[in-house]
Amino acid sequence: MKDYGRAVLLCEYILSEIPRHADTEILMGRIYSWKEDYGKAIDILGDVIKKYPKYEDGYCALMDAYYWSGQNEMAYEIQRTAKNNSIKDKILEGKFDRSIALIINQEEKNGIPALKQKTAEIGSEKQ
Repeated sequence: MKDYGRAVLLCEYILSEIPRHADTEILMGRIYSWKEDYGKAIDILGDVIKKYPKYEDGYCALMDAYYWSGQNEMAYEIQRTAKNNSIKDKILEGKFDRSIALIINQEEKNGIPALKQKTAEIGSEKQ
């Protein structure tokens, strides 16, 4: 049995006792993602990466929320933000690759010529 409500209450309690506990904030965002309340999850996790721009787990959780909600196009913006904050993480890179592969696959299905690589670093597309 998944007791998301109780989990959120526990997170809220922890945050009332230890404000700015990054892992608890991330957990709360993930819980909302698991509940498929993606808007709330994305709001929470977006705030997390603003408050803790050097903590890669917030980016990973946000990328999962975008992926699960079908908003893969946000990968470019998050990738750019992570790069600007010197985030280098193999797990996060895998999440970017996963979302970008889905974007490219969708473009191919829609008759848009496939791109070998899209990069957020320069804000353009490479062939």
